[in-house]
Amino acid sequence: MTRRSVDAERGFGLLLALLVLLLISTVASLVATSVTLRSRLAQDEARRIHAGALADAAMARALAELSRSRGYRGYEKEPLGRGSTSVRVETPPGEPQRRRVVATGRYGSGARSLEALVTFDLEGVPLIVSWGVVPTIR
Repeated sequence: MTRRSVDAERGFGLLLALLVLLLISTVASLVATSVTLRSRLAQDEARRIHAGALADAAMARALAELSRSRGYRGYEKEPLGRGSTSVRVETPPGEPQRRRVVATGRYGSGARSLEALVTFDLEGVPLIVSWGVVPTIR
C-alpha cells in the first residue's frame, strides 16, 4: 500500500467514527427528551389527582355545611395542604328546594371542579340528585 491509500483509509475511518458518534448522540438526545416528557406528564397527572382529592374534600365539606344550613353559600379560595379549595353554592332559578354546588380543588397547575345538584328531604338532609366533573378548558 502506498502512503496515499493509508491516509485515505484513515480519513475514511475518522469520518465513519464521527458519523457513528453523531448517531449515538442523536439517539441519546431523543431518549433524554422522551424521559423528560414522560416525567413532566407524570407530574401533571399527579397534580390532577391531588386537585381531584381536594375537590372531593371541598364537596364533602359543602354537603356537611348544607346539612347544617340551607343558606350556606360556600367560600372563596382557602388553603388546604399544598393546594387550595373553593366552593360556590347557588339556588337555581325557580327551584328554591335545590342547590347547585361547585367545588374546586387546585394543586400546583392542576385543577378539578365537581358539580352537584342537591335537594333536601323532609328533615333537611341534603340529597344529591346529580353529580359530575366539570370539564376544564386548557
